[in-house]
Amino acid sequence: MTTPVNSFEDILYSMGNNPALRDALRRHILTDEFLQVPVRLDRMEQDIALLNEGQTRLEESQTQLQREVSTIHGSLCRLEGTGYEGHVAT
Repeated sequence: MTTPVNSFEDILYSMGNNPALRDALRRHILTDEFLQVPVRLDRMEQDIALLNEGQTRLEESQTQLQREVSTIHGSLCRLEGTGYEGHVAT
């Protein structure tokens, strides 16, 4: 059974009750590029999530590296101190 379309409200009503009509109108009115926006946004969200994970790993690595450099610095300071003390004592 078809519904007569006499106004814009009739079109909206028909689209609300008939998803195939809504999809057909969407494909007819919107460009292919615009129809790809949801897919592209999904990909961008995935890429951003990967970038965030990578940034978190880099921050963790940097923190670990800072600890290791601090440890090495402390060891060098102690070695220099021991060498200097030995030199002064002679």
